[in-house]
Amino acid sequence: MESRRGWFDDPYGRYPRRYFNGEKWTNQVQIATGEVVTETSTAVETDPPAEPTPDTPFEPLSVEQENPKEKSKRNAVAIAIGVVLTLSVIGAITEDEEASNESSPENAPTDEEVVSGDTLERAPTTSVPTTTTAARSYPSELFDMAASYLRYSSFSRDGLINQLEYEGFTTEEATAAVDAQNADWNAQAVGSAENYLGFTAFSRQWLIEQLESDGYTNSEATFGVDAQNADWNEQASQSARNLLSFGGFSRQGLIEQLEYEGYTNSEATFGVDAQNADWNDQASRVAQSYLDFAEFTRQELVNQLLFDDFAQSEAEYGVNAVGL
Repeated sequence: MESRRGWFDDPYGRYPRRYFNGEKWTNQVQIATGEVVTETSTAVETDPPAEPTPDTPFEPLSVEQENPKEKSKRNAVAIAIGVVLTLSVIGAITEDEEASNESSPENAPTDEEVVSGDTLERAPTTSVPTTTTAARSYPSELFDMAASYLRYSSFSRDGLINQLEYEGFTTEEATAAVDAQNADWNAQAVGSAENYLGFTAFSRQWLIEQLESDGYTNSEATFGVDAQNADWNEQASQSARNLLSFGGFSRQGLIEQLEYEGYTNSEATFGVDAQNADWNDQASRVAQSYLDFAEFTRQELVNQLLFDDFAQSEAEYGVNAVGL
């Protein structure tokens, strides 16, 4: 079972709570005032538990935030995908906030003292006393927000930093929160690639470039795409089908369009031929689209269709079909 990320009772006993990133305890702690600071120490620590146990109290910090918005993608298809993914993340994070608010940290102990009868006694610690210095304080909701995004969607490191900056945090604050998650960015790239292929068709190269535009490194993007074990011939077939549903193409013109979108020549050829398209009908569609915007003589329109890589017979068929 995946370890929980979040704020838990400090296993060292020095602070009310300490942040656990899913694999190890971090130096991000919450002091008695509720402020989050970075702990620095030169003392040797007594080993804490490897991770929160099932009975370890989990007290999420309260989160108040505006609805997140994804960054613009490089094309219209990617923008649409981004909107859908963002709506999913917003809904999930909103539910998470509602659950978090039911257990507010304001009711948690604010120091290391416990009451025994009428006497205040110091609670025992689990490590050698050390001198700590708050090197930098951060907003208390910052780390929970970063964890929430990673729970409900996939992000690159840069992408998540940018998202937190959009929420109003500084670059330093956002970077500290993101790095505290100790995320596997290769695994995040796998999730992003899977999401994209779930919405539309991509060539291998174009999907790698899309992930790079989302902030992944080339190695992370390549890992994420190759992990899909996608059938790129089938992806080319889907892309060809989508293109034919929006406009007319000659066979050669459609192959070249798919190559422009990053498919190899063999993948593009496979995708186009899988459509079993009526190229005469395609020539008619293209001829009519030209006449909708300009005037042509018969020969001018035939020449235009030839320029678009229709065969002579296809061009003449298309021109005849529109009455020239």
